[in-house]
Amino acid sequence: MKTVVINFLYALGLTVCTETVVLFLLVRLLFKYSREKFTNITLIFAGVLASTTTLPYLWFALPEFIHTRMGLLIYGEPGVVIIEALIYRQFLRIKWQEALLVSTACNIISVVMGYYLIR
Repeated sequence: MKTVVINFLYALGLTVCTETVVLFLLVRLLFKYSREKFTNITLIFAGVLASTTTLPYLWFALPEFIHTRMGLLIYGEPGVVIIEALIYRQFLRIKWQEALLVSTACNIISVVMGYYLIR
């Protein structure tokens, strides 16, 4: 059990860092929102909130029902994308399309990074 917790904490740190950086890049460079609209602290909080809200379910709750990594990717990740998009939409008050794009990009990059860094 100790190894699972350590692996989870490592994955959580990686996920939070990766997804928050992607969030920053999209909000500042793609959508061109200024610091007056969203402070850096607001973006950091949004990134941390989204990741820490969803990752425990993907690691601990869903594996009780879905027993393969591929199944978690196919069935779990879309749910995570939707929940995180809802968080971004409500917390940042951005358009639905932006929230879905941010959430999708954050999670695709996070999954790819996790695949290569956590084996």
